[in-house]
Amino acid sequence: ALNSLASDPELARMGKAKIEFTADGESQFSSMSTRFFAKKSGPLYLSDIDYVAAQQSQSILRFDENVIGQPIKMQNKAFAKALGTHAKSQVVYYAGGQFKRFKVHPGLDQSVEDGTVKFLVLADGRPIYESKTVTPYSKTEPLDLDITGCKVLELRVGSSGDGINGDWAIWGNARVE
Repeated sequence: ALNSLASDPELARMGKAKIEFTADGESQFSSMSTRFFAKKSGPLYLSDIDYVAAQQSQSILRFDENVIGQPIKMQNKAFAKALGTHAKSQVVYYAGGQFKRFKVHPGLDQSVEDGTVKFLVLADGRPIYESKTVTPYSKTEPLDLDITGCKVLELRVGSSGDGINGDWAIWGNARVE
């Protein structure tokens, strides 16, 4: 359930959402809960919220741009909202069991010609999607995955065994609803 964002000039300027973590006073983890405050109703894009952890073999995780900071284009389509990452990578979000759907269009940025990756989505450590090998020429489709009750959403990109050159992975329009 998304609520209206309390006025916070810095968050409004950045276009980000605010996340609050709370826990009972007795234990550190058993009663943790999270509240998400979005600027507007509708989908909550992962590029607009903070991740819990991220790591990758090259470059840095990018929000709404590819790994070298350029606009994202995949299969001749521009993506204004996306995560740009590089194989091998892992990005973890705390969803707090508040969302039902994870929607995303995974693929490779068409700026490269020789990358090959595999995409993996885990909900609470359980795989809910694993792609076949994806190349810049692969036709990929948008995904609509059930994450009802999911507390931890994890996105991984792996190399397909031919090294990581050109493995500019895109999590296009990645959002929770």
